[in-house]
Amino acid sequence: MKKSERTLPGAELKFTNLYVKNIDPDVTEETLTQKFSEFGKITNLIIMKDEDNQPKGFGFINFETPDEAKQAVEAMNGAVLGNY
Repeated sequence: MKKSERTLPGAELKFTNLYVKNIDPDVTEETLTQKFSEFGKITNLIIMKDEDNQPKGFGFINFETPDEAKQAVEAMNGAVLGNY
């Protein structure tokens, strides 16, 4: 069964964890924390790194509530941080 068929019509998805991609190598976890904390309390934030401790260009930001996560997605989707 397709996911769209499992979801009830009109039911709003509730999520708190955001996947952030295309992160410039110069952007730090501190920079992301500063920018995304405008939308609510961040419970966890990480930029994924390779075996040489170099950023892979993506990470995750977990908010305390779904409303905070939704605000961050709406405001930051397509935003540019750094040179990317």
